Parts: sequence; C-alpha cells; structure tokens
Amino acid sequence: MAKKAEDVKEEIVETTEESKLEYRTVKGKNFVGFVHPSTRELITVTEKGRLFIDKNDTKAIAILNAAQDVFLLED
Repeated sequence: MAKKAEDVKEEIVETTEESKLEYRTVKGKNFVGFVHPSTRELITVTEKGRLFIDKNDTKAIAILNAAQDVFLLED
C-alpha cells in the first residue's frame, strides 16, 4: 500500500530533528555564528539564539564545544 504524502512529510521532519544537535547562545553574549572549515558556509544563530548542527559534523561540533558563548541543549 502506498503512503500518503502527508505521512512521508511527517517522517522526514522527525528524522531531521533527530539527526541534529541544538546549541544555544548564553544570554547576554554576542555569538552570532562561524564559518564552517570544510564547506566555508556561514553557520548563523537564529533569532531565538539557536544553532542546529548535524550529529555527524565533527568539525562544527568541535568549534561549538570550544566556544565559551554557546552550550549544547540536551533533551
């Protein structure tokens, strides 16, 4: 039986949320982002002070773990 488009969209959203780590900026700090060393892409903080990083992205995780103005939000 074929899946409905709505079911497929829900599965995609759930998978992407599970495969990302959420970092937040410390209140009152001005960390706005960084340039990814491999892709040279600018990774920026959202308006709510959040960063979403892929769990397999070891370089970005190392940068954020070394930063003083951000912390990993654990479930």
